Amino acid sequence: MDGDPIIFDMNFLAQDCTSLHQVLKSSAGDSTFTIGGFFSDQTKALNRGETVIFDANNNSNYNTIVGDVDANIYGEVKFRMAYPARTAHLLDNNLLYKNPFSVNVTLGSDAFEYSISTDGYYYVSVKFDLDEYK
Repeated sequence: MDGDPIIFDMNFLAQDCTSLHQVLKSSAGDSTFTIGGFFSDQTKALNRGETVIFDANNNSNYNTIVGDVDANIYGEVKFRMAYPARTAHLLDNNLLYKNPFSVNVTLGSDAFEYSISTDGYYYVSVKFDLDEYK
């Protein structure tokens, strides 16, 4: 349908917290982090399989949350990501963003195929790479 997401189509709770700050330092290679900015004792602040933007990598800075996590009384969560950090995080301007709405990719080939439906919609077929973690 028009306007439906094609990459990030999971419906997670805690949509009101989209920009969160890191509260404990971390080193390159760490995969467990602590961030704050949620409501006190918020249930399922981060969700297993949720895609977030955090840390610099060649996959548009995307990473995946490994398990469901509830916030503590201070609105903080300690969580694990699927792939370790490539850089150290020293708390200055290190934000985690929930609910990404776009992704940067590299086209896997120059082939570009399309068709036009009876309703006048264009259907496009392309191949792209998002494979930093092979």
